[in-house]
Amino acid sequence: MYRVPTTEGKSRTLSLDGRIEFAHIRDTQARWLLLTGTTRGSQIESTYTFCRDVLDYDLAGFFQRHSRRIKVELEKVLKTLLRA
Repeated sequence: MYRVPTTEGKSRTLSLDGRIEFAHIRDTQARWLLLTGTTRGSQIESTYTFCRDVLDYDLAGFFQRHSRRIKVELEKVLKTLLRA
């Protein structure tokens, strides 16, 4: 379980679904870019479909091709941050 602050200055525990929803709201309010959607569906609802249909670029394929490298680099960054 994961604890998040409330407006009353307390905290509450969230399930996995609640954590995902909390993170989505937090990141959207911070105006962070979020890759959302699936590889099927509307160009408006899915970043992956938008890239494929409008930009003629397979973003999902990019992540599939480079997933190992992305994981390795992300682990390096996280280890560095945790040591700081």
